[in-house]
Amino acid sequence: MKSFLAALVLFSFLSFVELSDARKEPREYYWKSMMKDEPMPEAIKELFVEDPAGAGKLNHFVKDFDTRHSAIIYHSHAEKDRLKERKSTNARDHDGDTQ
Repeated sequence: MKSFLAALVLFSFLSFVELSDARKEPREYYWKSMMKDEPMPEAIKELFVEDPAGAGKLNHFVKDFDTRHSAIIYHSHAEKDRLKERKSTNARDHDGDTQ
């Protein structure tokens, strides 16, 4: 049972670890091998993303994001509270009139 648990933990760890990236071959290699050395059309070449050499070293996490509350997000909650207050005020006013 312990070996099964160890294997499960190891497999789980390996499934979350990125073991490989895209092909390391030049992008034209596949095209030339499949299309018998025909040149790749410019329209297809434009679809490839060329990462700069240092792109892997950059920190892509934004640290200066806005953490303030937005009135737009909470607007619907404020409206509901305001309507509840009006209903309770109206109910109290009507109860006093009938007595």
